[in-house]
Amino acid sequence: MPDKEIENDKRRAPRWKVFEIASVSSGGRSEACVIDNVSDTGALVSSELVLAPGDNVIFDLEGFGKIPATVAYIRDTYQGLAFNMDEEMAARFAAWVAEVEKED
Repeated sequence: MPDKEIENDKRRAPRWKVFEIASVSSGGRSEACVIDNVSDTGALVSSELVLAPGDNVIFDLEGFGKIPATVAYIRDTYQGLAFNMDEEMAARFAAWVAEVEKED
């Protein structure tokens, strides 16, 4: 998704481009993924792991750690992940995103 589309995005949570290494794990398999963008509530990624909407996964984001998520949708080669974070993890993630934004 190009940056211009992120700026014009009307979804409730703002999206950020994150240039970090990540992987997605499900059913005992793990694959590296390319992050298109992240928000407080999820991520858009592309991986070679075969997933389906409703699958529970672990999104492992270098620099932050493992985030439980559910595959919300599949579009072309992208998987939309909805994070399943408790309040403590959500607060840590928001602080991490703020730090990453400062570095850019």
